[in-house]
Amino acid sequence: CGSACLRCVEVCPNRANMALPVATPAGGPYKQAIQILHVDDLCNECGNCGFFCPYEGEPYRGKPTLFSDEASLRASKNAGFAFMGDSSSPSLLLRSAAGEAGGVEVLPFAEWTRTATADNAALITLARALRDSHGYLIPGGRP
Repeated sequence: CGSACLRCVEVCPNRANMALPVATPAGGPYKQAIQILHVDDLCNECGNCGFFCPYEGEPYRGKPTLFSDEASLRASKNAGFAFMGDSSSPSLLLRSAAGEAGGVEVLPFAEWTRTATADNAALITLARALRDSHGYLIPGGRP
């Protein structure tokens, strides 16, 4: 959705949906400074976020998802990402599009921290914000 109502954050009993501030430069992929990140490991797909969503969404399926590892990312159909490898310079695994058609790409640290394409700019921007300001959410942490 294009709204920052934060209802999905408020009603999640597991705190799987989080509101995170993300730098939104002019012309960037986001119009709002607050973005919702769905944390896969915390979600039991109870459906609360979808039930209370005023826009008839299903945030546990539709919001960008942080996965704990490659296996979790590949087992899901959600668009999202996981960090892999050395915590000081991790590779980024990401699926830009939700659904079975969305393939998983692996981006080396030097690539995802410096460049983004139109297809993956939103997820890479969110991954950068997560790594830079919210490393406590990344499995294995960030130095």
